[in-house]
Amino acid sequence: MVNSRPAIPDISPVPGSKTVYIDGVFREKIYKNLKKKQTWNIDKEYTFSQSVQIKLWDEDFGWGDGDDFLGETLINTSLGENKTAKFTLDDCDYTLTYSVRETTLVLENEFNQLLNEFEKSSAPGVWPNIDKTQLIDDIRAILANPLRVNQGRAPLCGPAAIVYELVRREPSRFVRICRSLYETGSFQTRSKTYSASSKLRNSKVRSGITPCNWMIMTTIVEYTNLILNIEADSWDIAYGSLELFLKEWTYEILLFDRVEWTSTYAFGEFDAIRKAKRVYDNGGVAFLLIHSALVGNSPPLVSLVGNHWVVYAGNLEIDEGKWYIWDSGHVKFDCYTWGTIRTVDVDEGTFEDYFFGVVTGER
Repeated sequence: MVNSRPAIPDISPVPGSKTVYIDGVFREKIYKNLKKKQTWNIDKEYTFSQSVQIKLWDEDFGWGDGDDFLGETLINTSLGENKTAKFTLDDCDYTLTYSVRETTLVLENEFNQLLNEFEKSSAPGVWPNIDKTQLIDDIRAILANPLRVNQGRAPLCGPAAIVYELVRREPSRFVRICRSLYETGSFQTRSKTYSASSKLRNSKVRSGITPCNWMIMTTIVEYTNLILNIEADSWDIAYGSLELFLKEWTYEILLFDRVEWTSTYAFGEFDAIRKAKRVYDNGGVAFLLIHSALVGNSPPLVSLVGNHWVVYAGNLEIDEGKWYIWDSGHVKFDCYTWGTIRTVDVDEGTFEDYFFGVVTGER
């Protein structure tokens, strides 16, 4: 457990923010307008198992050259009281004062206990082509690293995005869902029961994807499409994820109350990506509909519709360019896709050509 309080020495008045990552996963971003020699008493506690990464920013609102990055520090499990870290980039001088104390990792104990109970359960599985031992090992690996959520070579980008956010936000519920799916072929969402068809349950696992990823992702998309059942050899069209699917999954599975779709097919790309940033910075989720060329696939002759979902993962930088020069701007941000965090770093025209909208979820 870490408790932090940065002391702010001699600087000019500035709106500042602190971004916190727990064990490599974004937790929150908090803001404070600071005056000269003011101390920011944050009084926050974070429970972690490996590290806490804290990034400090000088927030620039309105016109300017973007937010100024003032530095970062990585806090490990070494215990101690009133430790300090310095932030000195961009001619600043900030001191973070914090303490690291031993505590019980309730969350980790909970999902490990649930997984152990699943492993010891004598209930038979209803997926004859999924070995339980391999499934348990796969779940354990995903819990240790949410980037193990990976659609592989299966066209399951939409449910992959949802499962990634489920694992990193609610690992215990992820384990419960996996157990219910394996033992009963279904799991409960906010108001529905998502179930896998007999055809899907009796299918082999598609090549290039692990058993847990296959079981949960295919069940999610098959239940929602209402028409096509799925098996390993199904045509790719059966796996398609429309924006209305992402909206339902964000509400039903991730349990976000305010879910919105913002289209950019005609205009509004910069406003939409800024909305994704705002929602993400406030603890919500943002799923971007893009053409896969934006994250490294071959560019199409003509880009008319999105064909790939990614998870917005922060670090947005926008250069709006010169108003009198067409497509002179630039966009950069991080996203989750295909089991990795990738950086999109493109000019304005490319971004507008390949970005088609965003589904956001807020509490």
